[in-house]
Amino acid sequence: MYFKNHHEVLNARECLQLYRQLVEFGMLENDPENENRILVFRTASEETPEEGFYSENIFDLADELAKNPESQRELWELLENMGYEPEFEEFFHTVS
Repeated sequence: MYFKNHHEVLNARECLQLYRQLVEFGMLENDPENENRILVFRTASEETPEEGFYSENIFDLADELAKNPESQRELWELLENMGYEPEFEEFFHTVS
């Protein structure tokens, strides 16, 4: 396990781990019909015609967050204000 400084940018794998932790601790909610989707609130935009909660693929959301350092900073600030410090698991890949 390791911790990240809130000024460090998360990669997609770390964003995925973060989303899974937030679901585990009740800060986000899984789609009851598919554990690889979470419910997120979206404001109205060109991609989202109506404001509301949408079921979205957790892998796509992790990739989206990894590409958006500003959103990461906002999320870190929120988590710090809540007193939550995420832990990340090491990932090793052995090639034989």
